[in-house]
Order: sequence, then C-alpha cells, then structure tokens
Amino acid sequence: MRLTELVLSSNMIERIEHLAELRYLKRIDLSANRIRVISGLKGLYNLEELNLSGNKIVSLANLS
Repeated sequence: MRLTELVLSSNMIERIEHLAELRYLKRIDLSANRIRVISGLKGLYNLEELNLSGNKIVSLANLS
C-alpha cells in the first residue's frame, strides 16, 4: 500500500518528524497545528502540496 495523502490538521502537532519512510506522499495537511519550524520533509520527492496554514512558522530557511 502506498500512502499518498496524509491529513493531520488540528492535532496540536509541534514538529514535523518521521515522514521520510512515506516516500509516496503527494499531499500533507498539517494545518491548524503548533508548528514553528519547517523540517522533517527531506526525501519526500513526490510531495506536491503541503498545507501549513494556521501554524506559527518563524522561518522558511529549511525549505530548499
């Protein structure tokens, strides 16, 4: 089974982690959480959409 969509909105998540094994993800919804730093996305080469609206992002430095 290849997970392509992950919805974790409104879950009080503070960090993005442990997603590297989900390499087929195309869409991640992490909206309305408590994320401040964008990290943990390395290796998600199929990712097309990332929803981080409603978080308190302080820097976009890790998005390369």
